[in-house]
Amino acid sequence: MKLFLRTEALIVLFGLLLAGCARPDLNLQKKLVGTWTRGDFFEMTLAPEGRFQSKFILKDKEATFTGNWLVSNNCVVLTVTGKGDRNWTNSTISIGDIKHFSILSLDAGRLVMAADGQTNTYARK
Repeated sequence: MKLFLRTEALIVLFGLLLAGCARPDLNLQKKLVGTWTRGDFFEMTLAPEGRFQSKFILKDKEATFTGNWLVSNNCVVLTVTGKGDRNWTNSTISIGDIKHFSILSLDAGRLVMAADGQTNTYARK
Protein backbone atom coordinates (compact mmCIF):
# COMPACT_ATOMS: atom_id res chain seq x y z
CA MET A 1 0.00 0.00 0.00
CA LYS A 2 2.82 2.40 0.89
CA LEU A 3 4.55 1.68 -2.43
CA PHE A 4 1.30 2.32 -4.33
CA LEU A 5 0.77 5.68 -2.60
CA ARG A 6 4.37 6.70 -3.18
CA THR A 7 4.15 5.73 -6.86
CA GLU A 8 0.83 7.55 -7.25
CA ALA A 9 2.27 10.66 -5.58
CA LEU A 10 5.29 10.59 -7.91
CA ILE A 11 3.05 10.29 -10.95
CA VAL A 12 0.94 13.26 -9.85
CA LEU A 13 4.05 15.31 -9.03
CA PHE A 14 5.62 14.45 -12.40
CA GLY A 15 2.40 15.43 -14.20
CA LEU A 16 2.29 18.78 -12.40
CA LEU A 17 5.95 19.37 -13.20
CA LEU A 18 5.36 18.67 -16.90
CA ALA A 19 2.30 20.92 -16.98
CA GLY A 20 4.23 23.72 -15.29
CA CYS A 21 7.20 23.42 -17.65
CA ALA A 22 5.05 23.35 -20.77
CA ARG A 23 2.97 26.46 -20.06
CA PRO A 24 5.60 29.12 -20.77
CA ASP A 25 6.44 27.49 -24.11
CA LEU A 26 2.89 27.14 -25.51
CA ASN A 27 3.00 30.57 -27.18
CA LEU A 28 6.36 29.76 -28.74
CA GLN A 29 5.05 26.36 -29.85
CA LYS A 30 2.08 28.01 -31.59
CA LYS A 31 4.45 30.34 -33.46
CA LEU A 32 6.48 27.37 -34.74
CA VAL A 33 3.52 25.50 -36.27
CA GLY A 34 3.91 25.26 -40.03
CA THR A 35 6.39 24.09 -42.63
CA TRP A 36 10.04 25.14 -42.48
CA THR A 37 12.62 24.61 -45.23
CA ARG A 38 16.37 24.73 -45.53
CA GLY A 39 17.36 25.22 -49.14
CA ASP A 40 15.71 22.76 -51.49
CA PHE A 41 16.97 19.68 -49.64
CA PHE A 42 15.16 19.79 -46.26
CA GLU A 43 11.56 20.36 -45.20
CA MET A 44 10.00 19.97 -41.74
CA THR A 45 6.32 20.33 -40.90
CA LEU A 46 5.35 20.96 -37.28
CA ALA A 47 1.64 20.25 -36.85
CA PRO A 48 -0.46 21.99 -34.16
CA GLU A 49 -1.43 18.70 -32.48
CA GLY A 50 2.22 17.89 -31.74
CA ARG A 51 3.20 15.68 -34.69
CA PHE A 52 6.08 16.37 -37.08
CA GLN A 53 7.37 15.16 -40.41
CA SER A 54 10.79 15.98 -41.82
CA LYS A 55 12.23 15.12 -45.19
CA PHE A 56 15.78 15.25 -46.58
CA ILE A 57 16.13 15.06 -50.37
CA LEU A 58 19.49 14.83 -52.16
CA LYS A 59 19.57 13.88 -55.86
CA ASP A 60 18.28 10.29 -55.90
CA LYS A 61 18.17 9.90 -52.09
CA GLU A 62 15.36 10.66 -49.68
CA ALA A 63 14.93 10.19 -45.92
CA THR A 64 11.70 10.89 -44.05
CA PHE A 65 11.18 10.99 -40.29
CA THR A 66 7.94 11.33 -38.35
CA GLY A 67 7.12 11.66 -34.68
CA ASN A 68 6.05 13.98 -31.90
CA TRP A 69 7.29 17.46 -31.07
CA LEU A 70 7.01 20.03 -28.31
CA VAL A 71 8.80 23.10 -27.04
CA SER A 72 10.47 22.96 -23.64
CA ASN A 73 12.96 25.42 -22.14
CA ASN A 74 13.31 27.26 -25.46
CA CYS A 75 14.16 24.02 -27.28
CA VAL A 76 12.28 22.12 -29.96
CA VAL A 77 12.20 18.50 -28.81
CA LEU A 78 11.57 15.90 -31.52
CA THR A 79 10.84 12.25 -30.70
CA VAL A 80 11.24 10.03 -33.75
CA THR A 81 8.49 7.38 -34.09
CA GLY A 82 8.76 6.56 -37.79
CA LYS A 83 11.40 6.46 -40.49
CA GLY A 84 11.53 5.81 -44.21
CA ASP A 85 14.21 6.15 -46.81
CA ARG A 86 14.97 5.65 -50.46
CA ASN A 87 18.62 4.94 -51.35
CA TRP A 88 19.72 6.54 -48.06
CA THR A 89 22.10 4.17 -46.31
CA ASN A 90 24.03 6.31 -43.82
CA SER A 91 21.29 7.80 -41.63
CA THR A 92 22.29 8.21 -37.99
CA ILE A 93 18.70 8.86 -36.86
CA SER A 94 16.77 5.92 -35.41
CA ILE A 95 13.23 5.31 -34.20
CA GLY A 96 13.09 6.28 -30.53
CA ASP A 97 15.71 9.02 -30.84
CA ILE A 98 14.96 12.28 -29.03
CA LYS A 99 16.54 15.34 -30.62
CA HIS A 100 16.87 18.76 -28.93
CA PHE A 101 17.27 21.96 -30.97
CA SER A 102 17.91 25.26 -29.16
CA ILE A 103 15.85 28.10 -30.62
CA LEU A 104 18.20 31.03 -31.20
CA SER A 105 15.74 33.30 -33.01
CA LEU A 106 12.28 33.18 -34.51
CA ASP A 107 10.20 35.63 -36.51
CA ALA A 108 7.32 35.27 -38.97
CA GLY A 109 9.50 33.92 -41.79
CA ARG A 110 12.78 32.78 -40.27
CA LEU A 111 13.86 30.27 -37.62
CA VAL A 112 17.41 29.75 -36.37
CA MET A 113 18.17 26.66 -34.28
CA ALA A 114 21.32 24.98 -32.99
CA ALA A 115 22.08 21.37 -32.13
CA ASP A 116 25.26 19.36 -31.71
CA GLY A 117 27.45 22.44 -32.30
CA GLN A 118 25.78 23.28 -35.62
CA THR A 119 23.52 26.29 -36.30
CA ASN A 120 20.93 26.14 -39.10
CA THR A 121 18.57 28.75 -40.52
CA TYR A 122 15.13 27.77 -41.83
CA ALA A 123 12.59 29.70 -43.90
CA ARG A 124 8.83 29.41 -43.47
CA LYS A 125 7.20 27.87 -46.53
